[in-house]
Amino acid sequence: MKNHKDIFLEKEKLFDVSIKAGELLLDYQKKLKSLNVTHKEGQGVVSEADKEAENLIISELNHIFPGFNYYAEESSFENNQLVTSEMLGGYLWLIDPLDGTSNYLSGFDYFSVSISLCFNGMPVWGSVYRPITGEMFYAGLGEGAFYRDDQASIE
Repeated sequence: MKNHKDIFLEKEKLFDVSIKAGELLLDYQKKLKSLNVTHKEGQGVVSEADKEAENLIISELNHIFPGFNYYAEESSFENNQLVTSEMLGGYLWLIDPLDGTSNYLSGFDYFSVSISLCFNGMPVWGSVYRPITGEMFYAGLGEGAFYRDDQASIE
């Protein structure tokens, strides 16, 4: 990776990661009654959908950007992992695979896949994808903030 601007050039690959995770979440949402759900002490609930989406995101990101650190909500909580100064010295993915778990588990459409990237502690990329609507909100340091709607039709 030459610099963080190269991340923005790979945005279509990053969109694909969010979309794949979103598709997985939509598949799980069709079978909510059989979904394994547990409680995180002082943190709310977590489902197998959260964990599977997180695993998918980490795997995909590691393939596209090998060697980057990551801090993901579910695995970090399970492993009592904190962000260290070593993690902040370079690229660090921050991942919330299912932002809005309670809404998701209630069958509501207000949930998203949230992924951001920091370099030396400074945010350089961020995206929020709403699987139900196909909306993608994203931004890159020095590039601006954008909206993409996969559901938009051309007439």
